[in-house]
Amino acid sequence: MFRPIRSTLAVLLLPAFLVACASSPSVKTTAEQAPVARMYTTAYIGKISTTLVDDTNPDESRLTDKKKLDAKIPAVLKEELEDNGFAVPAAMPANKAGAVVINLEFQYNPGNRALRWTAGIFGAGKGILNGKIEALDVTTGALIATRSGSDATRMGAFGGDFYGSVEDMVEELAEELAEELNAKGK
Repeated sequence: MFRPIRSTLAVLLLPAFLVACASSPSVKTTAEQAPVARMYTTAYIGKISTTLVDDTNPDESRLTDKKKLDAKIPAVLKEELEDNGFAVPAAMPANKAGAVVINLEFQYNPGNRALRWTAGIFGAGKGILNGKIEALDVTTGALIATRSGSDATRMGAFGGDFYGSVEDMVEELAEELAEELNAKGK
């Protein structure tokens, strides 16, 4: 009883299987499929500016946090650029084709963590962050790409980690800039 059904299925499926196998795409590398060399391969970290937009007389804790942030941002930026395929030399390459200078600028006010923890739902203690990153061609000095972003820390566990959001923004802006630079060569 099942033998005629199996025979019919075999007769119908075998040609379909053979046609599907015969029409599989061949793997050929054409000029269109070949990887395109990127226009920019080296990124030098230029000017990094962090501005504490705070009271006219910030306390010692804020100044200490700013020093830590100033020391950490270049490492975060370098790591993100290297993760996106750029060589990041310590010294700026002089008139090297395919090199860019990356400048980063931040204005921030970390707000008040204790207020965010207790009354953050009402916007109390909010931390604000505005950032801009740009890439300049080393040989011409022309602006190649720019990205900007802003963020606010309103709440979070125990008042949120404002300085962690600064690092996240640096990573995000650097990744977006790297994607744009990588697209320039295609």
